[in-house]
Amino acid sequence: MTRKILYTSILFLFCFIFGAGCIKHNPPSWDTFVFEFTETYFKMNPDRAVANGRHEYDGVLPDYSEKGIREQTNWYKKQREQIQEFEDAYLLPYQRIEKKNLLRVIDENVFWLETMRWPYKNANYYVAQLSPSIYTARNYAPLDQRMKSFVRYLVSLKTAVKQIQENYQTEVPLSTSHIEIAKTVFGGIASYIKNDAPKVFQSIHDDKMQHDMRTAGEDVVNEINDFMYWLNLQMPKATNKFAIGAKNFQRMLYVTDCLQTPLPELEKMGEDDLQRNLAALKKACKKFAPGKSVNDCIALYKSEKPQNGPIEKAREQLPALEAFIKDKKIVSMPKYASLNVKETQPYMNWNYTYAELPAPYDKKQEGILHITLPDTSWTAEERNDYIPNENTLLFTSIHEIWPGHFLQSLYLDKNRSLPAKVFSNQTTFEGWGHYAEEMMFDQGYGNKSPRVEIGMRLNALMRDVRFIAAIKMHTEGMSIDEAEQMFVKYAFLDIAGAKQQALRGAFDPQYYGYTLGKLMIRKLSEDWRAVRPTKRTLRSFNNRFLSYGLLPIQMIRDEMMK
Repeated sequence: MTRKILYTSILFLFCFIFGAGCIKHNPPSWDTFVFEFTETYFKMNPDRAVANGRHEYDGVLPDYSEKGIREQTNWYKKQREQIQEFEDAYLLPYQRIEKKNLLRVIDENVFWLETMRWPYKNANYYVAQLSPSIYTARNYAPLDQRMKSFVRYLVSLKTAVKQIQENYQTEVPLSTSHIEIAKTVFGGIASYIKNDAPKVFQSIHDDKMQHDMRTAGEDVVNEINDFMYWLNLQMPKATNKFAIGAKNFQRMLYVTDCLQTPLPELEKMGEDDLQRNLAALKKACKKFAPGKSVNDCIALYKSEKPQNGPIEKAREQLPALEAFIKDKKIVSMPKYASLNVKETQPYMNWNYTYAELPAPYDKKQEGILHITLPDTSWTAEERNDYIPNENTLLFTSIHEIWPGHFLQSLYLDKNRSLPAKVFSNQTTFEGWGHYAEEMMFDQGYGNKSPRVEIGMRLNALMRDVRFIAAIKMHTEGMSIDEAEQMFVKYAFLDIAGAKQQALRGAFDPQYYGYTLGKLMIRKLSEDWRAVRPTKRTLRSFNNRFLSYGLLPIQMIRDEMMK
């Protein structure tokens, strides 16, 4: 027997006698871990699975009970410990990026669940999760199949609403703004389920399915009405305490965007961009309305409304934008299935416009641009003021579709990294859409006419005020009324629009991300292209940036500039 065989035999005998501790169980590979992490995440958040195109979870909602939220929080913490066991030295470059991103995803979720306790007081946490539109508006399956999923969703929603009310009861007194957004979200969902959703499925001639849908719909609407009644009872003792505070705001920046920039420095970035856009707006007004004040110029500009309404106008704009991008070679354009423009669902009418985008697991690359029409309860003057000029609408179409979020989603479909596709970053997402607006203007869309520039600058000013208001409202004591006046003064919004934007700031402190993301992407584009100006074109930058998916911009910068 050789010495090597002898040593091996002794070691085996030692381990056999004294236990299996000598035998190490290899941990799963990184790719296996990522897959298992994502699958478990989907099981705990089936609504997010459906939103990502995993329709085996159709109709199922998460466990929103205190026990369910606690279990999910503990799971994140355990996953963080496991991730730390993977040493960077043994990971491939793309795996090291995924590791950093997953750690950020975990920290962000724990922040919202445990530190901020968002599920217990902020209906904005539930807006995307509870949306029924994936079953009513997205043509991912035959209508009868989607109807069955919708009925399951209604049954799940009744339980969810009850759990959410129980969550809210642990946080009384609530803030007025959080009560208002809860009433808007859940009241809108109830109205949609009662009045609009049945029309979607009226062509299904199956008596049992129709009966099941009506019964489940009535049950969930009654549950929501009970919640709304309880919310109204909370109004007399509601507070104005919506601010998350400077410490939490700084922590939010780090866990979501990997930024440690001091708040005064961030605020100055927003104020500088505000002044830049105000100066450019004044110059454009001198060309558009010579001799008139800026306010009179804006009033004249806003008086020019789309002849057939904003929805029809947006339908005209999208093909022209797509053709311009291809002609100017601004960014490569992946293939897609279809694009539609529709009216916003009632439970989302706090937001002027948004895009419903194809998900990573979707087979069809389809998109829907939703536009909110004026509230019928408003006065005729308020309704008229709310409808935008066609050039303001133009930059909304750019932001949401070409080359904004819809194009962004098409690139996600091609991304090899599962976390970069599934786990979004708001500043990257909204920053790209806002960056696209100014980029398209700079590239000559609309021939840089003053009307077009006014539309672009007004959109930019609204995002600048969001950036500044988010910081001031949540760290410096600015009230909702004071924020409203900022939107009127610096973004030239009408009262109804300013109220809408100021209220959003109270429950969505992350709406700083539009301007912050735009500024970070512009700076990265300048720095990256300056290295080899003749070869690093705008198109190559845009393609490269989009290839990273929805990683935080700071992570993308680290990779592109290393």
